[in-house]
Amino acid sequence: MTRLDSVAPDLAELLRGANDMQLRAVARVVARLAITHSGVQETIAEEALSALERGASATQLSAHLSQLTDRYDAKYLECQAHEQSESALDWFCKARALNAVKFAVESNALEACYESQASTDDLVTLRAKVREATGAI
Repeated sequence: MTRLDSVAPDLAELLRGANDMQLRAVARVVARLAITHSGVQETIAEEALSALERGASATQLSAHLSQLTDRYDAKYLECQAHEQSESALDWFCKARALNAVKFAVESNALEACYESQASTDDLVTLRAKVREATGAI
């Protein structure tokens, strides 16, 4: 069972039946959704997504994306500790979006979907993007 099963078992099931090309497409599309929705403006995230959109590998960026996610998570926790809920939510969403990109780079569509839904809190749009990317409209 994956984390995605806990929030969208239908998507997890759909992805378990998808081929590698569909999974890469899903990971790329949901990561882009999360980055756009959260407003993350980090060059490394854009470089990774652009590479994936061209069909190139970006695995060399995975460690950098993890480090950046950790920094955003630290800011989220700092805001939460100071009871700055609006700022905390913003940092949380951005951290999850960056993690979605990291999982897309690693070709892990299920985790990219989970992080994207955590970032956007929009399962309706996520479902539509996944179905479109897999051809299951």
